[in-house]
Amino acid sequence: MKPIHCYTALASLVLTACLGTQARAQAVYTLRDLGTMPGAGQVHPRSINSSGQVTGHTTKVNSSEYYHAFFHDGASMHDLGTLGGRYSHAYGINNAGQIAGSAETSRYTGRAVLWSGGRMLDLTGKNSSAYGINNAASPQVVGEIAGASRSSAFVWQNGKVTTLGGLSNGSSVALAINDTGQVAGWSRLDTSAKRAVVWTGGVARNLGTLGGAESEAWAINAAGHAVGWANTADGSRRAVLWNGGTVNLGTLGGVSSTAYAINGANQVVGVSHNSLGRASAFLWDSANGMRDLNDLLDPVTGAGWVLLVATSINEAGQITGYGRDPSSGLTRGFVLTPQ
Repeated sequence: MKPIHCYTALASLVLTACLGTQARAQAVYTLRDLGTMPGAGQVHPRSINSSGQVTGHTTKVNSSEYYHAFFHDGASMHDLGTLGGRYSHAYGINNAGQIAGSAETSRYTGRAVLWSGGRMLDLTGKNSSAYGINNAASPQVVGEIAGASRSSAFVWQNGKVTTLGGLSNGSSVALAINDTGQVAGWSRLDTSAKRAVVWTGGVARNLGTLGGAESEAWAINAAGHAVGWANTADGSRRAVLWNGGTVNLGTLGGVSSTAYAINGANQVVGVSHNSLGRASAFLWDSANGMRDLNDLLDPVTGAGWVLLVATSINEAGQITGYGRDPSSGLTRGFVLTPQ
């Protein structure tokens, strides 16, 4: 984008007009409020698919207690229910609209579940959670699902659960799976330290850190590039891209950051915290580095919003996450669409 220059004797007036033109030029995303549903308070989207459908979870009204998973079809939000218990979470959605998550039973046990075709399927029959689902699917065929049961990462496919080995026999969690079956997550080296891991063909690869003790991988794209966070030598947390190397994505001038999602264009989204703990949603790409999504909002559709966390980005560059809704003051979900 070329810089905008303003020259006039009416310096203050034209400076105001110039800054307004710059702000409009930088406002590249329109915002859509996802709204809410009966019984729900705060809204926390987790994943967006190629059609712009969103899934996540809500909290109870006037409470931070978890409530129910939701599916937003682009027009309205739908309650996905539970397995008879109090809560449910939806973490991943593929392009067929199939959703991976967890739901509590009447005995207050969380189970990994799949929502597909209007039905909820218990995947493991024991304490577990499903986090990611890929696009190796059609409306009739279910994608591969990544998750964790007790202390072990797993992949579910067509009713079969395959346990993934961790590092040094440590516990592990699988958080995402791409269309070639590569899985991203983390595994413990011992009883304490976690390391980001990518499993290829069931074999775990330690992605390392930024010189510190721990790391986690939260997402992986079709090229096998993973994102998440890693500790630096001084113990700080930084958003990281693992693309054959380890790229520190930095912060928005703050003290910590975490990357939650990556698309095929290597656009990365997540959250950066300043020294006071205040959160800002970010977008990172190799051409522009890390940018605050609040600075990229359309001033009309985004008026008054404060974008706190960006959790997912699809191949069209649409972003979902959550922030403070100006009309209610509550945490609500959004979808950003690039213009």
